[in-house]
Amino acid sequence: MKSALVSLGTLLAFAAAAIAQPESAPATAPASRPGVLVRPHMVIHTAPEQKVVVDAEVCTRDRIIEFLAVTKGNREYEAILRTEAKAADLHLAMLTFGLTPGKPATWVWDGDKGHYIPPRGPKVKIEFEWTDPKTNTPRRAEPSDWIINPAKKGTLPVPKEWVFIGSEVLPDGKYRGDEEGVVVAVANDPAAVIDVPFESSKDERRQELVANEKTIPPPGTPVKLIFTVVPGGRTCPDARTLVEIDRNGDAYIHGQQVPLAQLRAWAEKYVQRHEKGACLLRSDARALVCDAERVRDELKIGGVFEFDEQRLLPQGVVLPRTTAQAAQELAEWKKMFANPREEIVDPGRQAAEALAQVQSELERMADQRTLLEHYRKQLQEQLTAYEPIRKAREAQRALEEAQDPATRPAARDGKADETTDETK
Repeated sequence: MKSALVSLGTLLAFAAAAIAQPESAPATAPASRPGVLVRPHMVIHTAPEQKVVVDAEVCTRDRIIEFLAVTKGNREYEAILRTEAKAADLHLAMLTFGLTPGKPATWVWDGDKGHYIPPRGPKVKIEFEWTDPKTNTPRRAEPSDWIINPAKKGTLPVPKEWVFIGSEVLPDGKYRGDEEGVVVAVANDPAAVIDVPFESSKDERRQELVANEKTIPPPGTPVKLIFTVVPGGRTCPDARTLVEIDRNGDAYIHGQQVPLAQLRAWAEKYVQRHEKGACLLRSDARALVCDAERVRDELKIGGVFEFDEQRLLPQGVVLPRTTAQAAQELAEWKKMFANPREEIVDPGRQAAEALAQVQSELERMADQRTLLEHYRKQLQEQLTAYEPIRKAREAQRALEEAQDPATRPAARDGKADETTDETK
């Protein structure tokens, strides 16, 4: 959880800095002039026009395609362009423009019937610029000029629009788009940064779009891949945000901790900007179920109703929780130490890792004990100070009831007159 938070937080922090002060970007991404950020093989123009120029080159032009662009060395046989730029940097660029990632394609089930929902998100325009190797003249084109449906089968259109869905930061802190090498998808892919806004299957039997060999320059031709933000993207109805819940039940959004009491206000602002905003709730393996429920409830009250929930697998050894479990595991350790050759991994190394985890857990428990002791002490002091106030209030209430017959229980129930009649 920690590595993922750091990675996403760093990405967004850099994006925020880029918007505020583009001329003071870190050394890893120097700005040549105000309004321009430079990343490896990529130039991000933040003003006046919001666009990204990526260095790429043609890798194939004569086959069915699943991708418009991939990172070099990754599935180039299914793409038209390859680039050495990082997918995460393109995601970063979209964040600097104030865009929120949209939603990848998904299936929604209503009973036993499934409905396919295509990718949705802020619209992005894509163009190509290159120099014709034969005539040495500048050329310009759009993806629809390089992609065809030769058999004209089915109803799959040649893409003219594209959407920013944003790949995800994985639990280990790595960016999925970089791990899988996907930059721009033609066949719907949740790992892509940019996708087509319609259903486009990765199933080979249903693939219809082909690279147009007649219009694409030869393999190896350098191409500028240009992404331009379409107006209205900042308030796109469809959006997706990662909400992480650590083992202590604390919620993090964009890598920053958001107290439970502030989640409702955050959600209200989120859906004001993105009417159909969704949240991915990713819980640490050791977080309590009620922690996720509390976070989800606060977000729901704030207006978020679409959720996807993930629970991470536990890292390291699962320590015993009962005396019986401890006895059973100690017996297993004894057996492994007696027959080490039967083990794939040296039991000594496994035991050392387990002991390190035990020590870490003991330290965490000590910190928790210190916290709870302080909490108990402070609460006890407040309760002790409140006791005289409570007793004084009770005495005052009793006195008021004694002075005002109308406040007596018998009078309030209408039984006082009955008692008087019986006495008479």
